Amino acid sequence: MSVEMRNLLHNPRPSGTAAWLLHNEYSNQPASMTVTADALTLTGVDGSNNAYASCKPVVPAGEYVIACTVSGTSGYTPNLLIRVWDTTAKAYICTINADGQYPGRVKQSFTVAADTTLEVMVQAPNAAASLTYSHLLLTDASNLAHMQELGVTWWCGDGYDRNGGGRPSDALVGYPPCEHWMVVA
Repeated sequence: MSVEMRNLLHNPRPSGTAAWLLHNEYSNQPASMTVTADALTLTGVDGSNNAYASCKPVVPAGEYVIACTVSGTSGYTPNLLIRVWDTTAKAYICTINADGQYPGRVKQSFTVAADTTLEVMVQAPNAAASLTYSHLLLTDASNLAHMQELGVTWWCGDGYDRNGGGRPSDALVGYPPCEHWMVVA
């Protein structure tokens, strides 16, 4: 029996900016967005305010986890890293601040009350600095628990990371052509 494990973010590595839109709200000082070495980097300028990159996955009601690895310009400490907006409820349902988690792997659980489209926003710095987001993950909480039992901390359809590195179990197989699915046999 095989089980599909889905990273609900399309282009979670990311490998290009096509799935991520850059927003520069309330600012005449725009941030910039680039993709480097399997990561999304947002660079702010002094005076920028509420600049972010976002994608919009569709999800059913349920319990979810969002996670990613974040690093940034030396000497810059961000406040806000990630926000998740529920387009049906018209409310933020998840916010990840840097509080003790930055730099490194950040993670937070949240609940979606009804089927909806989420807007996942990764924040740009509000100063002349950069933040780099890699190994982005949005998944059902039970999927993450199952994968963690196998030592897997992140996955997409063509790769995955295990605690401590090394070759993962042959029971984990990429599920082409969807770059955000993994099959556990």
